[in-house]
Amino acid sequence: MSAYDIKIEQGATYLQTVNIVDMLPNGTEVVRDLTDYTVRCQFRPNYTSATVLYDMSVTGAISISSPQEGIIEINIPSSDTQEFKFTTAKYDIEIDLNGVVTRIIEGNVKVYPNVTRW
Repeated sequence: MSAYDIKIEQGATYLQTVNIVDMLPNGTEVVRDLTDYTVRCQFRPNYTSATVLYDMSVTGAISISSPQEGIIEINIPSSDTQEFKFTTAKYDIEIDLNGVVTRIIEGNVKVYPNVTRW
């Protein structure tokens, strides 16, 4: 599992590509084939909170765009980020294959409030 902090500008579209690779015992990296996997991601105030601030799985903001290349895409539209009322959160991304869940990345979310409005 990796750690990565997400920085989102409120009112702007957030785009990010995540490439999933596995490390073999000899140190060689190989792309994980994500065919038949599902992916999910949520923002919460902290690790133990029951409150979901944003659920990418529900909004469609996260998807496996190229399964055989191990590519996950995050695309949070500006209309969603504009509505973010929080400035910090925690998140993780999990992949699921037939009930076997693997957390692939986790970290902090920082939302930078916008000044300019349309």
